Amino acid sequence: MNKLLSLLCVGLCGLSHAQQSSSPPIASESVAISEYFKADREGIHLHANKAAYLSAEKIWFKGYIIKKQSRLPYPETMNVYVNLLDPSGRKVTNALLYSENSLFNGYLELPKSLTAGVYYLQVYTNYMNNFSEDESSLYPITVINKDSPDFFDPNAIDYSSLDISFFPESGVFLADAANTVAFRVSDCNGNGIPSVETKIKDAKGTVIASPTTDASGYSRFDISETNMAPYSLSATIKGKEYQKQLPTPSVTGITFSINNYVFTDKAAVTIKTNKATLDQLKGKNYNFVIQDFGASTLATFTLDGTQTKQTLSIPSANFSDGLNTVYLVDSNKKKIGERVVYHAYRPQVAPTELTISQKRGDSIVVKGRSGLKLASLSVSVVPSASVNNSNDIYGKLELSGLRNTEKISGRTYFDGFNRKKHYELDNMLMTQSQKYDWAKITASAPILKYDFDKGLTIKGALNNKSVDRANAKVNLNSTAMGLNEFSVLNEKNEFAFDRIMVEDSAMVFFSLFNKKNERTEIQVVPQVSGNNRSFVKPFEPVAKTCVLKPVALKFNYPESGKGVKLDSVVVNAPKKPKLDDKNRLSFNNSMARGYKIEANDVNLYSNVVDFIQNHGYNVSQQAGRVMITRTFSTSFQGSNTPQIFVDNMLQDDHSQLTMYRMDMVDEIYINKSGYGGGLGGGTAGIIRIYLKKTLAGRMTKTMTKGLTIKSGFQKSMEYKNPDYADYQSDGFQTLGALHWIPETATDENGNFRFAFPNFFQDSVKIVIEGIASDGTVISEVRTLQVKQ
Repeated sequence: MNKLLSLLCVGLCGLSHAQQSSSPPIASESVAISEYFKADREGIHLHANKAAYLSAEKIWFKGYIIKKQSRLPYPETMNVYVNLLDPSGRKVTNALLYSENSLFNGYLELPKSLTAGVYYLQVYTNYMNNFSEDESSLYPITVINKDSPDFFDPNAIDYSSLDISFFPESGVFLADAANTVAFRVSDCNGNGIPSVETKIKDAKGTVIASPTTDASGYSRFDISETNMAPYSLSATIKGKEYQKQLPTPSVTGITFSINNYVFTDKAAVTIKTNKATLDQLKGKNYNFVIQDFGASTLATFTLDGTQTKQTLSIPSANFSDGLNTVYLVDSNKKKIGERVVYHAYRPQVAPTELTISQKRGDSIVVKGRSGLKLASLSVSVVPSASVNNSNDIYGKLELSGLRNTEKISGRTYFDGFNRKKHYELDNMLMTQSQKYDWAKITASAPILKYDFDKGLTIKGALNNKSVDRANAKVNLNSTAMGLNEFSVLNEKNEFAFDRIMVEDSAMVFFSLFNKKNERTEIQVVPQVSGNNRSFVKPFEPVAKTCVLKPVALKFNYPESGKGVKLDSVVVNAPKKPKLDDKNRLSFNNSMARGYKIEANDVNLYSNVVDFIQNHGYNVSQQAGRVMITRTFSTSFQGSNTPQIFVDNMLQDDHSQLTMYRMDMVDEIYINKSGYGGGLGGGTAGIIRIYLKKTLAGRMTKTMTKGLTIKSGFQKSMEYKNPDYADYQSDGFQTLGALHWIPETATDENGNFRFAFPNFFQDSVKIVIEGIASDGTVISEVRTLQVKQ
């Protein structure tokens, strides 16, 4: 949006109409702003299953991604990093997640030795490193360790550190003029103090206003004729008297105010100055710029120097959807004032209805009806008294343009959004500044240095001394990952595979094929990129002005389920031959059953195919070709053929296995589950055959090169409830988890269903977040009565 505003004067307006110039003085700024936001900006929200965790628990989460410029789901993002940071910003653990259709879900496992304190979940992409602003999302979480008596609750109010902060509207507090001032009462950790009754007094002690703070500690007041004598705010909180003086007004200047919550079709903008400034302003050009992620509307006007207060009416169509920043700038492009406002643009979503449709002995089935249709939801079920999570999808996505959102509960304003909540939202926005600085967005666009990662990139160069480069090709193969890709060689014998989706610790294999499409010897050292990206912005913890203090632990630590300790048992059995440590500890063979081939095996089986057939696999022959398959299948689509290796070289043709007699074999490892070998546990299993050293060197050449992918995409895992010993204790009611459903969807009527374990609670708290295809989001907390 790049329009010249039509400003309509209201009442006695001494302000001239917007100049209809073809080249208004500020017009070049709209181009600069558009260029600054030309590159896509991703907004990511994590819905965590709860707010406080025990050490050794898993943090489960679902991620939602939008493009900030359009506020729509952003399917272009694929590689997403989630870090767990300690209070000083050091990385504790991390995971690489694969996002599909703007959604992803995963987990982080907390170390058992993690000390109690407030930690931070940080989510980002490599592409976010291109921007000077911190585009990552940060979430404080509480960790509790049973060996520590401390409980650090970031939402607990520290009444010993209360402060009162003032925020004149547009950033200017002007003498001899009408002023609107927002304020907040909060502790040093940024927690607002609700329902504080205050008194605003002039220098004589006369009460001129009596505002009360809202649920987040914000409020505002007006001073009709501000003089240079000091003003102050006084309040009594928890029996203690507080008083703070307002800042000293400026002698000259311009300020402005905006009201866009009374009328839905327009916003009233009031420009205010004083007599001492009028002569300085006469005949000078000024500009209003309304900006939101590159969409800008601007107008040029001239002050005539006769009126100190003038009001304009701006049609709502000139505001972008959602957050807007309004700048007042002079003809030299210098910012005079700034104000963030919210333009309501989406119809209200009906609140979600939840009813129990079935109650079983071990589970409870819930039927839901949401105002979001054909949407993706995530559902967390926790005890009704559990620690609250103040961060939500509204705060991270609807308010993503603000500098700091860690202490803003967007749900407070947007769940059941109405005129009253819009007013309270406006109070909060008066205290905020957007993260995109005026000087930067009107200067030069970001230089893009960091890749927009889509999967992993695997590169390498052949060390083969002689290779027919023009007719050769490198094959990247992994049956477990469903990979069978080919790459040509460049003039340096280099190859590359892009957009490769491989999970962490999976094995991939490289082969070199010649002109006749025959596998030939390969010598290569491959490298992986796109799997371990750091975030280059400095870490800034939420609590900056004081040290977070532990609060009294008013509940017992929720213990895990305990087993019965048995006396030691001694079993006498024949001593088994020892497996080779190098083989046993390589390629996840520790997950497999290992066999040391002895004389008895040589007598029983003629070759390795016979051995495999007698150890859980089917062997069939068709037209002379040997086919080895598992005796059962766990998927309609998954492969039923195991991966088979001889001296760590993948065997595509199982017929070749008949050449290996049992007296040639040293060890065989059979991993029927395939765990550790790739997606879905290697589908049909992994078999590794190791030849005797006297034969291995002269029996084979290096026809296949294997590579274990480190720091690949996180392997999917089904949620499992922590094994608590007592589901009725105070500790469980405060810190426990009942269930986590990261993936559920509403139908065309908004209907959905889910179930959670029945732990015989009287009531449960259900937190629902979600997004629809048009970008509409919800974040709701509902209490459901279970005991009836």
